[in-house]
Amino acid sequence: MAEDVETGGLQLSVFDSSARDTGYAAIMTPVNLGVDCACCISFAAALAKRFQALLIGVAAEDYAVSEFGGEMGLAMEAAVGDEAERQLSDNLMRAEQTFRRAAGTGLRIEWRSGVGNPRAFLMEQARAADIVVIARQGANDASQGRMAISLGGLMMEIGRPLLVIPPKSLCLSSDRIIVAWKDSREARGAIWDAMPLLKQAQSVTVVAVGGDREHQGAIDVSRHLCRHGVASRAHPRLEAQSQVSGQLLAIAEAGDAGLIVAGAYGHGRMQERIFGGVTRDFLTSTTIPCLMSH
Repeated sequence: MAEDVETGGLQLSVFDSSARDTGYAAIMTPVNLGVDCACCISFAAALAKRFQALLIGVAAEDYAVSEFGGEMGLAMEAAVGDEAERQLSDNLMRAEQTFRRAAGTGLRIEWRSGVGNPRAFLMEQARAADIVVIARQGANDASQGRMAISLGGLMMEIGRPLLVIPPKSLCLSSDRIIVAWKDSREARGAIWDAMPLLKQAQSVTVVAVGGDREHQGAIDVSRHLCRHGVASRAHPRLEAQSQVSGQLLAIAEAGDAGLIVAGAYGHGRMQERIFGGVTRDFLTSTTIPCLMSH
């Protein structure tokens, strides 16, 4: 609980020391006008209900670039400007209606929208959230329209963990979780970002990617998780020479895992070669939700 206190013109928040952090307090999801967007919102809403968190929907769209040039272009822009503004306003209103309808009832929600680049707007608004739930966009996935967001660049810059889900996913099954371990800052950060979910899981398997040193690291991580009350064990290491994403998905499917936790990209040529490919695969073709941090 928090109490606002006025002190010398400044408003301070005094927190009850008995309050405990129960997990994610605010979950954000970008909204577009694609046919699968409602599923992503429902997924985020179910997660928000689990943690009694605020669900924040965000959407942005920019004006279309004029195809006309010169004086004619200026005249045409003036002529169609009002109509373009009405269309943009209508699109944002439809996005808000989709968000409110798919979010349902029984949780706190907040809506944020703006005019501009959708990715830039989401990155700005993500400061208010603990985690962002977003649907992957593969080559064969349905179009997300002008509000679509490129996940690769977003992952590198947003500064928040992304929970990337396959199209038409409605809720997160996280009783069993796979942690993809490579000794990097990104992997360590991903584990910390996923801790609220890891603590709720029935079993967590830490899978080492690479040699014996990585396997020893996975054992350390598993023991560390156990000290936090997470039911964790280390898995025999994977060979980095093979397709890592395919191996991880196979292990997850064999163990009926509903979530993969992984660091996104990496530093150094070897880590970038291994986990750069894993990140791209997860962002475009994963069949299991993936929580990734950079």
